[in-house]
Parts: sequence; structure tokens; C-alpha cells
Amino acid sequence: MRKIKLLALVVAASIFAVSCQKGDAGPAGPAGATGPAGPAGPAGAAGTANVIYSDWIDVTYSSSTYSGTITAAQLTSDIITKGEVKVYWNLRGSDTLSVVPLPVSNLYAGTDASNVDYYFNILPIFQVGKITLALNGILDYGISNPSTYTTPWNKKYYQYRYVLIPGGVKTTSKIDWNNYAQVKSYLHLEN
Repeated sequence: MRKIKLLALVVAASIFAVSCQKGDAGPAGPAGATGPAGPAGPAGAAGTANVIYSDWIDVTYSSSTYSGTITAAQLTSDIITKGEVKVYWNLRGSDTLSVVPLPVSNLYAGTDASNVDYYFNILPIFQVGKITLALNGILDYGISNPSTYTTPWNKKYYQYRYVLIPGGVKTTSKIDWNNYAQVKSYLHLEN
């Protein structure tokens, strides 16, 4: 008798389970209110999108003013007052870079016929639309001239390049802007 009651209970539970199936879904209700905005994500790394740089430029120094001029049309008063301007001097040809940042001071210029050592300085002066390279100590003595020149084997030496970094975005980069190899890598410069 007990088996019959148990069997009847199992059959009744099975019939109940089969007869209680879910029906079709009703129409969707109205959309709820928009939830609150999530927290801001971390700031991204500063990019180089706004950095402006020139090709290697030929510069001729004047023997009367002891200066050379680089035209830099994109050099604005805003960059001068809020940004950064860097100038580099390549002492060799483009296939053999030997780059120094300006200003340069006490760069050895060689020894003259009387064994006197000469040193010189080049100071960049920034103005809207141009960079003046002021020279001190070299043309006075007629030693060599930091103007761009072409060698007999058709290579240019003493070319200059500028980099303009607009202000407004604080950089988190850890590069040394006086180290041309780091600047070249950071800005992906070809030469």
C-alpha cells in the first residue's frame, strides 16, 4: 500500500510539473530612467600629435651681425610664452648624425696657427615666425663658420632643426629634450 501511495504521489507531481509550463511573454514595459554615469577612467598618456618639427635646414650666418636666421612660420607667441622651442645642430651629414642641442656654449672650435684655442657660443632667440641664432666668439677670429656647407663629396654639414611644442597639455613624458636621440625616438623622426 505504501508503494501505491508513493507511486500516486510521483505521478501527480509529474502531471503538475508538465501542466505548469511558462506561457508567451507579454508586451515590454516602458524603458526605465538612465542610470548615473560611471566613474571617469584614468588619463591617457600625452601624445605628440601637436608637436611640430622641421626638416634639417640650411642656415647661413652673416659676418656683419654674427647671426643666422631660421624661418619658422608656425612659431607663434602662444608657443613662445606657454610652450617649448628646441633647436638642434647637426655637426655632420644626415647619414652620420652628430647632434647637439642649442644653446651651445664653449664648444671647441680648434686651434689657430699660433696655437690659441678658440671656443664659441650659439644662442637661439625666439620671435614670432623666426628663430635667430646669435653667435659669439667664432667669426671674430675667422676660424670656421657654423653656416651650413656642402662637402666636396656632396654631403651637407652644419644643418639645423627646430621642434615646437605647444603649451596647454602637461606632459608626463620622461624624455630629456636636450638628448636628441631620445627626442628622435619619442617623435619618430626619420633622421
